[in-house]
Amino acid sequence: MTAKTYTLREAEIERRWYVVDATDETLGRLASRIARVAKVYARHSGYPKGYKEETLGHLLGRRPEEAVRRAVKGMVPHTRLGAQQLRKLKIYAGADHPHQAQRPEPLA
Repeated sequence: MTAKTYTLREAEIERRWYVVDATDETLGRLASRIARVAKVYARHSGYPKGYKEETLGHLLGRRPEEAVRRAVKGMVPHTRLGAQQLRKLKIYAGADHPHQAQRPEPLA
């Protein structure tokens, strides 16, 4: 078996620069606007050529509930308690959900 690893050279990297006007902007909204461009989710399957990258904008277009779940996952404790909390979290892309019998209340 001959598996070769391809490494990009410095000249092959295409860099893109952005200028952001922050006057009269709220910090959180400015940060979320910048994060849409700069945020990249990466994962590796463990197999050769199993590295995958996806930008936040692409993920929001494809599965917006997954972007919210990943954001919440980063904020809960990275312990067994946090894992239990994430299992109880239900996220839906629209206003419709199958939990009317539980009489959910809007979050303040």
